Amino acid sequence: MVEKIVSFFKTHATFCVSVFLAAASCFFVPSPTSFFRHIVGCIDFNTLSILFALMASAQGLEKCSVFRDLGNFLSSRVGTVRSLAFILVFLCFFVSMFVTNDVALLTFVPFSLMLLGAQKIPERILIFVVVMQTIAANT
Repeated sequence: MVEKIVSFFKTHATFCVSVFLAAASCFFVPSPTSFFRHIVGCIDFNTLSILFALMASAQGLEKCSVFRDLGNFLSSRVGTVRSLAFILVFLCFFVSMFVTNDVALLTFVPFSLMLLGAQKIPERILIFVVVMQTIAANT
C-alpha cells in the first residue's frame, strides 16, 4: 500500500505539489468571511461573459452548419492536406491579430479538428496542426 502511494507521488509530482500549494494558500486569507469575498472578487465576470457569448455563438454557427459549409469550401479549393493545414494555421495566426489568442484558439481548434477529422487525417497530423495553431496564435 505504501509503495503504491509513493509511486503515485513520484509519477504525479507536479500535481501533488500544486495541490499542496493550493491548500497552503488557503491559510493566507485573513478571515473566513473575507475569504469568500476575496475569491468572488478575483473572478472577472466580464471576461467570462464574453467567452460564454463567443462559445454560444460558435455553437450556434455550428448548429446552422456554417462551419461545415466553410470546411467544404476550403476542402474543395485545396488540393493537399499540407496546404489545408497551412491555411488553418495561418488563418488562426491572422485572426489572433484582431482578437485575443485564446479566442482565436477557441474558434479555430474545434473547426480544424472537425474539418481534418472528417477527412480521416491521422492523429499525429491533427496534433501537429493544433500545436502549430497554438504557436501561431501566441506569435
